[in-house]
Amino acid sequence: MLRVQPIVIPPELDRLEMVTHAGPNLVRVAGTERWAAPLDEQIRRVLSEDLKLRLPPHTVADPYEPVTSDARRLLSIEIGEFEVDQSCAVKLRSDWTLRTSRSSETVTSGTLDLALPSAGACPDQMAFAMSAALGTLADRLVVATRATPAVPPQTPTTSTNSPTAPRSVKPSGAGWPGTGSAPSPTG
Repeated sequence: MLRVQPIVIPPELDRLEMVTHAGPNLVRVAGTERWAAPLDEQIRRVLSEDLKLRLPPHTVADPYEPVTSDARRLLSIEIGEFEVDQSCAVKLRSDWTLRTSRSSETVTSGTLDLALPSAGACPDQMAFAMSAALGTLADRLVVATRATPAVPPQTPTTSTNSPTAPRSVKPSGAGWPGTGSAPSPTG
């Protein structure tokens, strides 16, 4: 099972207002265009849904389910740059690490540097453009996760002499349907 960990984003994007880059070292913070939820949470949700669409069923954990003791591969992503300019062209630079939940051993890691041309006028197409960039990141992550072995399930240990013997814990339900939706702007 693969779980997308909380996403790390640059501080200038860690706000509800939409931010576009108006030039070198210059950002424009929108007055009325806002994200429906914190951007880091939306990125995590969209990446999890994109991975669910691209990987076999039941291999991606719902990012909001409680943490379990089940064997997992944990995917940590740090967004170094996620810029949208005034024409809605997107730049995405991210570093990612895939590790095991038991030993925290790094299985594989990588970096994505991506530039996508404008998808239309901003801010109307901003969510679409950012979602397309996250879809490309998901494609790269699928290749990496398929090239690494899955975490073997833990053999449950039980004892008839101990009332506190470990029990196996199962994931909670099916999670969100994989819709491949974009981060949700409001405005």
